Amino acid sequence: MDTNRIMQYEDIIDDYLLGRMSSEEEQNFLQECKTNPILKEEAISMAYLVKGLRNK
Repeated sequence: MDTNRIMQYEDIIDDYLLGRMSSEEEQNFLQECKTNPILKEEAISMAYLVKGLRNK
């Protein structure tokens, strides 16, 4: 997996976590997570990170 692809995933995940997606984009993101294990793993990791930062 190249660095550019992971950075692109991070941008997409950021948009999802911050509520900056339309309903259609959100549904596409969730569907992509079902079929792309790397994106799903990155999304879960980032969600835990954000949750941990919010609890400090």
